[in-house]
Amino acid sequence: MGHLTGFHVALTASRKTDEMQALLHKQGATCEVRSMQGTVATVLIQSLNKSNKG
Repeated sequence: MGHLTGFHVALTASRKTDEMQALLHKQGATCEVRSMQGTVATVLIQSLNKSNKG
């Protein structure tokens, strides 16, 4: 078990994403490569939706 087990990470780098994904998987995280533009908006909307439900 790695230190990042259970974490979902969005990689927004333009280079060496394969190497970063391999390192994160070794630590137990799941990851996805995304563009920065859509990621920030999506995370903000999800956070707002969660806070409004609770």
